Amino acid sequence: MEKKVYELRTSESLQHVMPPLQDLELDLLTKSILNEGCRDRLIVWNDVIIDGHNRYRICRENGIPFTYIEMDFPDEAAAKKWVIRNQLARRNVPDFVRCELVL
Repeated sequence: MEKKVYELRTSESLQHVMPPLQDLELDLLTKSILNEGCRDRLIVWNDVIIDGHNRYRICRENGIPFTYIEMDFPDEAAAKKWVIRNQLARRNVPDFVRCELVL
């Protein structure tokens, strides 16, 4: 897939599965994308972003090209479970939030 600025859809329920980035985290992500471009692909299900909402917004606001990969899930619950497992493997989430997400 070619890198370009795609028009994708968002879903409130999928966008808010994980807690929002802290201001410092968002600032660091923005600086990284502005300096190096969007290195990681967004993850999309049925043309709806399930992973990469912050990267998508930063790229769209700044005209930065990105790529995405379409994944297949049986339903939104399965997509949410994937988001949680994926994010817990890569984000520093406080223990109490980690417990809430797992439950």
